[in-house]
Amino acid sequence: MHIRRLVAFLLGAWMLGTGFMAYVAVHNLRSVDTLLNAPPVKASPMLGLLGQNDARLLLHHQVSQLNRDYFLRWEQTEILIGVLTIFFLVFATPLRLLPVGIATLATVVVLFLHFFISPEIRYLGESLDFVAITAGEGLRSKMWALHQVYTAATLVKLAVCGVLMAYLLWFRERAVRRRRVVSELDASDSAHVTQAVR
Repeated sequence: MHIRRLVAFLLGAWMLGTGFMAYVAVHNLRSVDTLLNAPPVKASPMLGLLGQNDARLLLHHQVSQLNRDYFLRWEQTEILIGVLTIFFLVFATPLRLLPVGIATLATVVVLFLHFFISPEIRYLGESLDFVAITAGEGLRSKMWALHQVYTAATLVKLAVCGVLMAYLLWFRERAVRRRRVVSELDASDSAHVTQAVR
């Protein structure tokens, strides 16, 4: 029972962390425009020396570097969560192939993103950091396609985690009902025995 709760906690942290990372990435990128549109008073002269376009490229580079590092660390954390989830399902709960298979699928998705898609996104991103928005159309198209693949795979991962969470909750509810029925039967048998003795 406690192990299933731990697995459910890991899945919840996995799903919430994924959503939080998406929020952080979008928020960081939007912060560049927010800063340039309403810069602090003391920063205005510095930004003026750089010029609007160069300041945007520099700030966008910094934000992109942060996002790339955040996602690298998060993917490493996801792999750890996935491995722990599989471990608990295999060694600490009654073995059922369905939940183990679902958890393995989610972990495989993360491994695919971490080792095949993210390196390409990081490489292209670093190549485009100081390229004007009107240039590098071919690289930007490839970057957009990779981001689409990343987003689609992330949605698949979230759906898989959601299915596993629903399965665990359903299994827990079924186990509770089964124990309740067994308790009622035991109580009924005890009552019959008591009456027979009398």
